[in-house]
Amino acid sequence: MGPSIKESPRLPGHLRAFFDANLLNPLFAHDMSAFEVAVEQSCKRADRISWGSKGIENLETANCDNIRHPSAADVEHLFRGASCIVGLHPDQAAGAAIDFGLALNKPTAIVPCCVYRVDFPDRTLPCGKAVQSPDDLVEWLLAKDPRLQEATLPFEGRNRVVFFDPPQNRVS
Repeated sequence: MGPSIKESPRLPGHLRAFFDANLLNPLFAHDMSAFEVAVEQSCKRADRISWGSKGIENLETANCDNIRHPSAADVEHLFRGASCIVGLHPDQAAGAAIDFGLALNKPTAIVPCCVYRVDFPDRTLPCGKAVQSPDDLVEWLLAKDPRLQEATLPFEGRNRVVFFDPPQNRVS
């Protein structure tokens, strides 16, 4: 539902950070001092990278020391206030996005694409096989929780969506 006549639309904010377990686990554990450190470290790490034609590239010479980062309280407010989690080809954040949606009981839909096997050598299927293909990645994501479901979207290419629809969000 959109804003009422009296409300103006909110523009989405932008958080340049790595959406991964290092950032999310302190939030899930309600350890706000550790979350504060995690936010700062994640933002600083993100300041020193660029997404290029060959994936993530380090900007070792970048001078990022004067960049102002959001407070942990603002990031927590952003995360907990999200109405849903959507990841369209979220690259390395696919697993973290699913974990985030499940942990905070938020409707979640992820359309995974790339496997990034080198970055995640510990990802294995329930049978013990390493996650090596996009189909394996979907299977790995689905194995995270029995409440996760899968559908196929009506377009070509990577079109398998893994989603979580918490019971309180379902229309009867």
